[in-house]
Amino acid sequence: MRTGRQTTALDGWSEASRRRVGKPIDDEHIVDTLSRLLSVIKGTATLKVYQIVGYPWETEDSIKGDIRAMQSLLSKVRAPTFSPGRIMMMFVITPFSPEPLTPMEREPANVRVNWWKDVFSDISYRKVYDSPHLNAFVLPQIPGPLALFRRVAVNRGVAADKLRAVAAAKTLDDAVATIGEDICGRGAGTYVSGVLYAHQG
Repeated sequence: MRTGRQTTALDGWSEASRRRVGKPIDDEHIVDTLSRLLSVIKGTATLKVYQIVGYPWETEDSIKGDIRAMQSLLSKVRAPTFSPGRIMMMFVITPFSPEPLTPMEREPANVRVNWWKDVFSDISYRKVYDSPHLNAFVLPQIPGPLALFRRVAVNRGVAADKLRAVAAAKTLDDAVATIGEDICGRGAGTYVSGVLYAHQG
């Protein structure tokens, strides 16, 4: 890793979540990699790290616990004495969306948690870790429930006239009143993968 700006993704605060979504990055690897980088870089490296929250098995409380565990994990990162290097980790948070043509496309989406308001407005979760050689924090640009609902509606084949109404909605409740929250449930809607498989036959 060079100094300057770099981008990567963990896609899960906990090792257990990362493994469940096919991203087998263990906690020890995170500590070892950051420690090794601090042993070789001179100057500041800015690392943008994409994180997903709100998988079907996650809650506000479980995410808070996972962030506390990440804080403890990052405290194990070591830099050489008098190291000239520094890493700034900027976590970019995205609420889980069951995307088309992925293994989790039929999973439910939780549109009732506002991750910024319910978790990350608290600075103790937004300021993940701070030391002379490693600073980690959450960026405040987190899509809200209405944005997630609109994305799910598009991805699950809601009719164009209904999508226009959802796009014009000012609140989540207005959008839900148009098409119903069931579209966010497990297996709801129409899937691109199903259409493609039907044409292959």
